[in-house]
Amino acid sequence: MKRLNLHGVSKNVIRGYNREAESPIDLMVEVKLISSYTLCPFRVFLIKYLGLKEDVEYLTAKGRVLHHLYYELTLAKLRALEMGLDEESLLKSISHRYLSSVLTEREVETVVDFRVSTPLIGTPVEVERLFKSRELAMIGRVDLIEGGVPIEVKSRDRVLESDRIQLALYALLIERERKVNIDTGCIDLPLIARREFVTLTDSLRRKALELRDLTIEISLTPSPPPRRRSESRCKYCGLEEVCRTLIV
Repeated sequence: MKRLNLHGVSKNVIRGYNREAESPIDLMVEVKLISSYTLCPFRVFLIKYLGLKEDVEYLTAKGRVLHHLYYELTLAKLRALEMGLDEESLLKSISHRYLSSVLTEREVETVVDFRVSTPLIGTPVEVERLFKSRELAMIGRVDLIEGGVPIEVKSRDRVLESDRIQLALYALLIERERKVNIDTGCIDLPLIARREFVTLTDSLRRKALELRDLTIEISLTPSPPPRRRSESRCKYCGLEEVCRTLIV
């Protein structure tokens, strides 16, 4: 596991509380939608300009259960730390309630073992914390914050560039609200027991803000971007059927 990088960010990095990070347009966009622009701008157009809703119930059940399990394990880990309880026993007792869910027994065991072996970065611990800023034109809910460090939890087996973009946008929102500097974040992949530390560099932040501006632009223009059809990616999209048949 990589160690937390506390010295990898320049003093001149753009921060969420800087005027330079603000949007000139008064329109709120969701952080998750901005980060997905890297995968498919056309999907963003369908949602923001045409106002279509995704049918993702059948795709998100496993992800929701994983997140709930991981949140409960994290809070239990904190409780064990504060009260001097046997952490491993406490966390493993929680796993029994998830064995009949959409997660397999092996997946539940992997997630529990990962959370047991992965120390809290710090305290306080916050779960699903909502941040929004009219000046930054963004709203988003951070999965976890441990000791001021934002953590995104993913049910995939690899980290995507869109995940790093999402983390950078959350850091900007936290900086805006709390007037603090967030130099590092984490992406947790509990199903494969992996944590990736992400250094929130100036270039990553500026790329994230550029994608925010492009998302806003798509929300206001009738001209759709080109479609990026990909069988491996499109099958996980709740608008796949609409995208395939829609003429715009």
